[in-house]
Amino acid sequence: MNVIARYIGRHGLVHEYLLAFSCKRRHFCPSCHQKRVVEFGERLCMDVLKKVPHRHFVSRAL
Repeated sequence: MNVIARYIGRHGLVHEYLLAFSCKRRHFCPSCHQKRVVEFGERLCMDVLKKVPHRHFVSRAL
């Protein structure tokens, strides 16, 4: 998906850039982002968290 971004700088100068947004990144494409959220949750349940009841889990990126 390609998007043209328009930037208006100082003194009213207009600059246009052709940006290539990848659907593999978060928040650009809601359906792809939702797919990644579901995959992340499944990976947590299967590979990361122990097989015990959990009430609350907080994940934070460093």
